[in-house]
Amino acid sequence: MNAVQFCELVERRLGWEAKGVRWRALKVEAGKVNHKIATDPTRYTWDNLVLAVELLAREKQSRTPTGVFAHVDRALDLALDREVDYEAEIREVMRYETLRGDPAGWAVRFARAEGAYRRLLLNQWRESVK
Repeated sequence: MNAVQFCELVERRLGWEAKGVRWRALKVEAGKVNHKIATDPTRYTWDNLVLAVELLAREKQSRTPTGVFAHVDRALDLALDREVDYEAEIREVMRYETLRGDPAGWAVRFARAEGAYRRLLLNQWRESVK
């Protein structure tokens, strides 16, 4: 992703409109975005910025591309909270399956899975108990 693509994402997801000649306004705003990223490149990564855009879109808030930067920390905090919730739910599922005798081997699968695969496995478990 580059700064112009980020501005276009904000335009699509948050309803920001480039005023005047579109390509010129995008270029100016992209310059502001690049300048802001340069102030703290470890915090303002493209992934973190996209996460903040998605948070604002869920909350139905409109922001300019540079206005998104103010919400990066909050988006990261909420993302970390969600990770903790997944792990707590996975531990509860493992405990439940172990108490049942683990007939389908779910507890073993959760114990072996790492990272994003644990969430994928949790979704599969949810589907199996419906």
